[in-house]
Formats: sequence, C-alpha cells, structure tokens
Amino acid sequence: MYSQSATIHDRLEEIMESVSLIEQWSGERKTVDDYMTSPTGVMAFNAIVMRLQVIGEHVGKLHLRPGCCRLYDKRSH
Repeated sequence: MYSQSATIHDRLEEIMESVSLIEQWSGERKTVDDYMTSPTGVMAFNAIVMRLQVIGEHVGKLHLRPGCCRLYDKRSH
C-alpha cells in the first residue's frame, strides 16, 4: 500500500497490477461454484475480493483537479 503522498501515477499502477492479478486468479473459473468447491478456489476468491478493495481504496484517493485530464472534464459537464 502507498502512503497519502502517493501520486496519481502510483495509484493507477497499483490499480493496473490489481486488475492483472484478478485476471490471473480468475483464470478459467466461470461460475461462483468454481470458486466455492475447492480450497484453492476459495483462496482465489478471497484474494480477488481483497484486490477489489485495493482498487476501491485507490480510486477513492484519486484527487482529480479540473483540467488535469479529459475524464474529469467530461464528467464535470
């Protein structure tokens, strides 16, 4: 985890890493049962939930200023 002084770039990199790990861990699993029928599946499920929490925390800490990016400008109008 990063400190409060992490840059937007740092946070976006952590989000991208989390997405990549979620993709790896979800692999061939297609249904909830694929996660809940084995200890490995449950561990993957728990890891994915934790990474989703990391993504949410980093998104919540992104402090975008008007004019800093196109996404912000489109949302604000």
